[in-house]
Amino acid sequence: MQENFKYLKMLYHSNLRNVGTFTSIALSILVYARYFKEKSFISNILFVSIGLIFLFIATYLNIMLIGELNNAKEIEKDKKIIDKINKMFTIPYIIISINFIIFFFTFLIKIGKI
Repeated sequence: MQENFKYLKMLYHSNLRNVGTFTSIALSILVYARYFKEKSFISNILFVSIGLIFLFIATYLNIMLIGELNNAKEIEKDKKIIDKINKMFTIPYIIISINFIIFFFTFLIKIGKI
């Protein structure tokens, strides 16, 4: 089972790297969209939409990672490895929370509340 946990850790780190990449791209596109806020309404909406799509992809990858961790936890029989898997849930849940906060503030900015 130790070999399976090694592959789970590799999946975990690769997925977190991908989530970070997609979140970074989303944030950079959302910042760039602010450049068009006063200049072109269509360009602004287009860039915000693309940024939100990248944020959605990052969130979806994170949800898939949580599902894989749940599957691995159900299969695993060793208590020590189950404890390690339980600790691995912390970062994906924090990242999902941050992504939803970014979604929320993006919508507040778009409807003019901020």
